Amino acid sequence: MGSNWVYAADKVAAPAEAKMGDTKSKPTGDVDKFWTSLNWDDLFADEKKLWGVLGWNGKVWDSETEPAPASEGTVWKKLSKEEQATTKSLGYDEKSWNKE
Repeated sequence: MGSNWVYAADKVAAPAEAKMGDTKSKPTGDVDKFWTSLNWDDLFADEKKLWGVLGWNGKVWDSETEPAPASEGTVWKKLSKEEQATTKSLGYDEKSWNKE
């Protein structure tokens, strides 16, 4: 992994009680680059749930031909409160989410 990423290497130790809002991966620097560098199977179960709130699944995530979910092109202020909370849990803020 790149030097500006912090990534939990021990997936086996992820607690079974992980809930929405908990992620084991802690992106720093360019949040988009962090998440797009991973395959769906690289994500922890709780991260998949968070991305699922935004409309993502394995088929879409790993595809270059499947259309991205609507949330992908939605500006921060148009996201629901749940979607905004989800993006924050994934390391985004309004500025990094709206970055093109």
